[in-house]
Amino acid sequence: ETEKGAAAIYFSFNWAREKGEANEIEYKLLLERNFLGARNIINFVFENEFGSKAEGSTSFKISYLSMFKKPIYKGIQIGFGGVHNLGQLDNFNSPGRQKHQIGPGFKKSFRISEEMEYDFFIGPLFGLTNASADNSLLWNMTLEF
Repeated sequence: ETEKGAAAIYFSFNWAREKGEANEIEYKLLLERNFLGARNIINFVFENEFGSKAEGSTSFKISYLSMFKKPIYKGIQIGFGGVHNLGQLDNFNSPGRQKHQIGPGFKKSFRISEEMEYDFFIGPLFGLTNASADNSLLWNMTLEF
């Protein structure tokens, strides 16, 4: 992490929760940069199913969030974000079958103690392609310690 930005790598292993589902590995490259008065975060997400129930190759998604640093009211920040599911790496979906959603959002942070902070982001997402859900709700909560 520097004054200009930060980078991180994230990895998770998800066991099948229901019979007949595949196990999944998810890995992300997270990049953050302050630009034009906003905190900008972009995630490159790769998901790969494995095991006897696995289908297809590694899927690729991009998500991003831009939050203006200056609060609009009592510490509430406004921004916008999006989620873009491009499909399998070995055969990207045609643009009409890709899932793209964008929308505005609001973030509020609360200091719990000297070492802990809780924040949440909530915002509607609107579908841009026929394959996308028309309306979704993005709700993210974070506890930093």
